[in-house]
Amino acid sequence: MRPENQSRSGKPKRIIYASELTSWDFCQRSWWYSVVEKHTSVNQPELQRGESAHRATGKLLAGASWAQFFAIVFGIFALTALILWFLWQ
Repeated sequence: MRPENQSRSGKPKRIIYASELTSWDFCQRSWWYSVVEKHTSVNQPELQRGESAHRATGKLLAGASWAQFFAIVFGIFALTALILWFLWQ
């Protein structure tokens, strides 16, 4: 009986991540070169610029979600104050 982490050929099983599936779905040849043949992309500067742009966008969106949260809390507070003001009139 073979161990659970070993394939039928005797090689250790490899975990396949969701990002790999997305990469394979986008371009099977590119996936093959990067995963099986271990080639690196020749456009590393462009990839690094893209990664930093994605990071900056993520930070911007995280800030926007906090702003939205505070806007909702302020709106609830203002609506409550308005209702209380009308009730005491």
